[in-house]
Parts: sequence; C-alpha cells; structure tokens
Amino acid sequence: MNKDKQLAILAGRGLIPVKVADSAQKSGWKVFIVSLNGEADKALDKYPNIKINLTEVTKIIRTLKNKNIKDILMIGYVDRPYKWKRDIGLSLLLWAIKNRDFFRRGDASMCSKVVDFLEKKDFVVHGTHEIASELVLQESIISNVAPNKNNEKDIEYGFSVARMLGNLDIGQGIVVEDRRVLAIEAAEGTDMMLERVVAIKNRKKKSINGVFIKCLQEVQDNRIDMPTIGPVTIQKVYEAGLNGIAISAGGVIVYDYIEVCRLLNEYNIFLVARPFNCP
Repeated sequence: MNKDKQLAILAGRGLIPVKVADSAQKSGWKVFIVSLNGEADKALDKYPNIKINLTEVTKIIRTLKNKNIKDILMIGYVDRPYKWKRDIGLSLLLWAIKNRDFFRRGDASMCSKVVDFLEKKDFVVHGTHEIASELVLQESIISNVAPNKNNEKDIEYGFSVARMLGNLDIGQGIVVEDRRVLAIEAAEGTDMMLERVVAIKNRKKKSINGVFIKCLQEVQDNRIDMPTIGPVTIQKVYEAGLNGIAISAGGVIVYDYIEVCRLLNEYNIFLVARPFNCP
C-alpha cells in the first residue's frame, strides 16, 4: 500500500528508531534517515541518510523538500536545543518570536508546537503506532504473574492521578503504593525517577509493594511524544522492589518485547496494559 512512498525518519538516540525504520521498510516505505545531531544509531546507516543538527531546521526542511518527501516520523531521544544555528530561517525566526516561551513549556505543549510548525510546511507527521504498530502494546497482560487485589487498587488510583497530572503536562510516569504516590516523573525521566524509589526502599529497609504507572497523557500528541518502556525499565522496577507495571493500552511503546517478557518472568513482575479512561 505504501509502495514508492517516501518516509523521513527524524531519528534521535536509541535503538527504537532502528525498529521503526525496519518496520516501515517492510511495509513498503522508502526510508530516509535524518540523524538528529548525528546521534542516530549506526545501524541506520544502511538507509539513505543525512546528519543534521536539530537546530538547523531550515536545512532539514530544504533537504526533505528537495527529495519530495512529505511524510515524517520523529522518534528517539533528543536533548532540547538551547542554541540555534545561524540558518534558522526567517519563517522559523518569526515562529520562534511568536512562541518565545517554547522552551519553558512542558513536553506535550512543546511537541504540539513542533507538529503545528511542520504541518504548516505541508508535511504529514506520522506516529510510531501508525508505522510500527507491533511496538505498541494493546489491552493485555504479558507476564506470568498478574496483579493482586491491592495492586489493582493501586492501578486504579494511579491512573486517576496520572490523568490529573496529564492535564498539567507533568510527567508520564508515577509510582504508587497503597494508594499513596511515592514518586512522580519530572524532567529527569523514568530511569532516574525509579532510582529515587530505590533510595526510598533502602531508607525503609523493606520492599515496596507498589506499581509503576506509565501513561500517554491526554494533552500529548502521540505522533511524536509517545511514552516508552523497555528492558532497562523492567530492571529498574525490579531494583525498586515494585510488584509490577501498568501502562495505558495503545499509548506506550514497548521496546525489545522478547527481552521485556524474559525479564518480567525472571523477576516475577507483572505488566498490564489497560484502557486509560477505564482502568
């Protein structure tokens, strides 16, 4: 269906862009990689590619238009740029002036502005769930162990808290134990938040029978800001002494599914995907 259609993947760090690119190619897309800040994984070098600084927006747009590429997907880890290159371009400069609080915004608001800018340049922005749907977990339980009654109460409570935080554009993850919030993900990201929970566990000198909740916020644009978990997440949850993980169905990328399943069962940790609005 996508035969001869070109897809530009604006790729940051990590291996997820590789999975997405391979999936897109299998679906018939002609893949072109824009390695943001030159940090994309070397495995993507097998595709036609160009290395461009994230701040060289005019160059990125000019490159894609010269190649008649209209379809874009953004994936991978990229640090927020604080210094702009001289080729910022008049249109982007005017946009930046109009949206001068851009870098003071939350991630969801910032990503929404990026999509809006690209669409005004006549690009079509796709999400990972559209191109590589196999990476996004639908409603299910994929572990050998299931949540107990107390875990279920924590999941229900955690989802309600996550919805409130989402309206404020704060974080994508929280840790809940006995209907009490132990940690909220902020700018530090999931891994460092879970390390804080490890510190709490060590201070209490006992296990934390809690749940890690990861959800796609209502205010987030899932085309470029979809939450992700993977083997490192499972390892951190285990180190924190938590019972399991609950994610919003269809709203979270699960990277390296086979290894995730192996670790879940090795550590007796549950992973469930639930409808976010109906936990």
